[in-house]
Amino acid sequence: MNLTTLKLFRSRMHSLRAMLRTLLSFALLMLMAWSSRAFTTTDADAIFKSYNDAFYFTVGDKGYYHATTEGGKTWFWERAEQMEMVLDVYERTTNRECLTMFHRIYQGFVADHGTNWMGNEFNDDIMWMVIACARAHRITGNPEYREVARENFDRCFARAWSTNWGGGLWWKTENLSKNSCVNCPAAIAACLLYQAVGDTNYLAKAERLYRWERATLFDADTGKVYDNIHGGGDKDERSFSYNQGTFIGMANLLGHTNEAALAADYTMNELCRDGILPGYKETGDAGGFNGICVRWIAQFMKARGLQSRYQAWLQNNADIAWDNRRKPDNLSWSRWNRPTPEGLLYSWSCSSSVVMLQVVLPNGPVLSNAIPKNTGVEDGKKSKSAGAPGALLSWPANSSPPEVGKRVAARFVAGPHVDFDQPTPPRDITYPETCVLYDAITFSQLSGDKLLNDQLVECFDPLFGADARLIPNPTHVDATVFGAVPQELYLEAQ
Repeated sequence: MNLTTLKLFRSRMHSLRAMLRTLLSFALLMLMAWSSRAFTTTDADAIFKSYNDAFYFTVGDKGYYHATTEGGKTWFWERAEQMEMVLDVYERTTNRECLTMFHRIYQGFVADHGTNWMGNEFNDDIMWMVIACARAHRITGNPEYREVARENFDRCFARAWSTNWGGGLWWKTENLSKNSCVNCPAAIAACLLYQAVGDTNYLAKAERLYRWERATLFDADTGKVYDNIHGGGDKDERSFSYNQGTFIGMANLLGHTNEAALAADYTMNELCRDGILPGYKETGDAGGFNGICVRWIAQFMKARGLQSRYQAWLQNNADIAWDNRRKPDNLSWSRWNRPTPEGLLYSWSCSSSVVMLQVVLPNGPVLSNAIPKNTGVEDGKKSKSAGAPGALLSWPANSSPPEVGKRVAARFVAGPHVDFDQPTPPRDITYPETCVLYDAITFSQLSGDKLLNDQLVECFDPLFGADARLIPNPTHVDATVFGAVPQELYLEAQ
């Protein structure tokens, strides 16, 4: 057997093993699904309410989370991630009480840590809070969140970037290691700031961080993300779920979808045991790792239309996390492959299950019952289109205009760019896609569906950066139609 034949044989065996692992994981997930009840949107509401009943408290106009069921208060980065959890709930429900809660926790955070966070020696802690504030600005438009995120990102990047080992950010101010847990979140933060302020320097920094991370702490053959590089260039090759997740989030935002998929596949097929994410212990930093991981994998899956690849796996993790909750108070800990025990629990450890049920869709279609008053449709059943002879007076189940419109728009959000069913990627945005995007934006406005509207804006945002090449050249009437989309988004923002 010559060298070329040997390499081909090994490659095919590696592919076969990967396929068998995937099939085995899927079979195990199905087996576990049969033994557990699928969670619902009502369960997602209940787990967040129970979490807040157990841990959330206020002092005046400031909000906080207890560290445990016995009291205390979560610290810097844990609280930043709990703030992201609140935003996850808002993005699922569009309940504005979540935004009020977020601002109260933000005020509590500022009361404890100020608005200049350079007193924290952990650069990753700062980047987690930058992400939380940048996300909050994207949702609310509050410039306070944007400015505090930008100022602290700039300060942190300036003190943490160095050319040691070819670039990257130091984990701590002692400058002993460069870790995935700071470089991947920093790239995400830079992408969000680019979207918020339009400064291409942030996009360039995000790309620089990605390229360093990929070259230094990423196995391009397997999708494994290493923890850090330290000392004389030694690498800690351990893989943690939150590093996998933020690498996926970073790669997705920058359009490096092959690497994002490779890292997601590694997480599902290699990092998991029997399809279940690692059961990290309650104490220490790792308790909340899985929530971070799932947030970014779910976003990647939805943005790139990969539900057939990852959704069943994520749903089964969510089902098991809910099924193994502590029934009297609905708290679910980080080791969700086993029942949540009695006694003291940590809020950070319990946050991953909450996030899981917010960012992963339940099994089956999920439709909103919120029907705007001016559509002539009530409860998805009757049409009251005045002055329209022969207009329908009743709709078959699941077939009212708002329900159909939501399904069509949701399918558009989940799908990739289209090119008339050609096997190759599209060279630009085609006019049918432009028309669907425009109509979906109009539908989201008329139906008052802010979450759908935000998702459609996210579909458009990459055209300012990584997908700019897809903007059609206006040399033909079909191509000029595209201009209606940014015009509509501009008018909406006024």
